[in-house]
Amino acid sequence: SNEGGLSSMEDKRLGCWFIKAENGVIDEKHFANKVLKYLWDDAFKFCHQEIFESDIKNFEELQNRFLKTGFDIFLNKYNDLFSLVEKLTEEDLEDGELVQKTGDVLSGCVEKRCEAISSKSKREKYMMNVNLFMVSYVLPGILEVASRRVGKPFADGICEVWSTHFKGAHIQAASSLDIDGGFKRKLCYVTTATCTALGLSAECEELRLLKDYRDTVLMNTPDGRELVKQYYNIAPTIVKRIDKRADAKAVYQELYQDYISPCILHIRKENFEQCKEIYCKMVEVLKERYIRTNR
Repeated sequence: SNEGGLSSMEDKRLGCWFIKAENGVIDEKHFANKVLKYLWDDAFKFCHQEIFESDIKNFEELQNRFLKTGFDIFLNKYNDLFSLVEKLTEEDLEDGELVQKTGDVLSGCVEKRCEAISSKSKREKYMMNVNLFMVSYVLPGILEVASRRVGKPFADGICEVWSTHFKGAHIQAASSLDIDGGFKRKLCYVTTATCTALGLSAECEELRLLKDYRDTVLMNTPDGRELVKQYYNIAPTIVKRIDKRADAKAVYQELYQDYISPCILHIRKENFEQCKEIYCKMVEVLKERYIRTNR
């Protein structure tokens, strides 16, 4: 569709982070058209060689090879990682050495790429895409192939190592079932992007209070539910368009000062109507800037 000023490509991207199984099975073509297309066209658009075999030159070739050979399209380091995880035992994790080494290897690959990117804004965008790749595919993959007793502590340990390499990158491990249905059930898109840009953690007070406000106040009234629905129809596109700007961090700083911080103050005082007014104003301003006119 092309409602609200969304281009066909951006509209397609809204669903690329989510993929649902039919009767417990994800169709190969559906996976290729959703997940692989997102990775090729968006997350790793300028650095395909970071995750795919270097001789793959375009998406059509990637798709065809995947349908013939499966996950051999990915670099061996990822296939090797999942093979390792599948064989892990609790004893392997006792001294923490394996978790540390695995986290260091994954982080080292990203650090090497970051060193080659001279532009600060491009480095930040690259890191956002890598963090998304980690929480959407690598960490859920670990939880999927490992046993319950091993997978969660191993994935959580990698997240801890990751945070020591990249300040402000507070990634968390979640299973594919937790992610299924989309980020909208758990995350406040704009607030999450703002807090991430400003170096706040995924467990910061701002996110916690606004999620609680959404779930316990807005979702309990018809107009509140409609507001949330409108917000989630446009929020992913807004975040993507802000992230493309050279002054993205300044934009997020403005959003924090003008809308998020005042909302938090009202929530603390239980001034929920005042918070809603600010929330509505933020949605309208963002819609005008990044959907209708895309400034």
